Amino acid sequence: MVHQHVIGRVMQTGLRVACIAVLLVASATLCHAQHLSIDAMNDELDFGTLYPGAVASLTPTSPGALCYKVSGPRGATVAIQIATAVTLRRSGPGTIPFSRSAVKKKTTYTQSGLLPLLSATQSYGTFTLPSGGSACTASMYIWFAGSITTSAATSAGSYTGVLLISISQMCH
Repeated sequence: MVHQHVIGRVMQTGLRVACIAVLLVASATLCHAQHLSIDAMNDELDFGTLYPGAVASLTPTSPGALCYKVSGPRGATVAIQIATAVTLRRSGPGTIPFSRSAVKKKTTYTQSGLLPLLSATQSYGTFTLPSGGSACTASMYIWFAGSITTSAATSAGSYTGVLLISISQMCH
C-alpha cells in the first residue's frame, strides 16, 4: 500500500515565502496473512507565510502536525523508518532544507500526552500495538512535523521533495 500526501507548498511574492511542499510516501507489508493498514489523519503540513531568512518550525503537538493511524493485529510489533531530512528543490536554481521533528505516538487521536517514538535524529524504531481489549485489531497514531530554513537569497518558486516513510509489521 502506498500513500502520497502533500505537506504544503512554497510560493514567494516580492519578499514573502509561504509554506513548503513535500510528498510523503508510506508503505505496509503483509505478515502471516494479517496486515497493517495506514490511514492519513492529517497529511498537510503548513508553515504559513515566511520572509526570506526565516526559520519555521512545527512540532508533533502543533496544530496541523502530520498524523497517521497504523492499525493491525493486537500486540503486533511494528517497524517504522522515516528520513530525518529532505532537500526541497524547485525547477530552477534553489533549495530549502526540511528537517523532520521528533516522532511521537499515542493510542488515541489526541495530541495531548504524546509519547516518544523517534528523536529528530533517529530514522528507525519499533513500537507495539496495544494488546488488551476484545477487538482483533489495535491502532497507534503517529505524529510528527518539522522545520524549514530559508536564506535571505531564497529564490521565488515552488519547492518540493519526497519524505519516505516505511511502516511494516515485524514477523516472528
